[in-house]
Amino acid sequence: DSNVAPLLRMGACIHCGTDVTKLSTDSPWKTRHGSFDVMSWAFPHTRTPNRDNKCIPEHRHLLRSFIKECAVLLKPGAMGIITVKEGWPYNNWDVAGLV
Repeated sequence: DSNVAPLLRMGACIHCGTDVTKLSTDSPWKTRHGSFDVMSWAFPHTRTPNRDNKCIPEHRHLLRSFIKECAVLLKPGAMGIITVKEGWPYNNWDVAGLV
């Protein structure tokens, strides 16, 4: 993909289909605690339909788990990035409030 190629040339690790709740214990990175400069997750989703009552709490739990994993895998002073859409229900996930 033309968007990914430049990142790979710069040495980025790009993985899809990864369980972000187990990055520090059950992934290719489990032995690399404290070694990442940036961890990014674009448009996370649990597959629960947005209209389902469980949607907001499930996504908040998923994002909280990712933030916890970032704390283990990122270098001190490094950056974790989560990109979500604007509007309902995404604003109700309160990503900033989870940090």
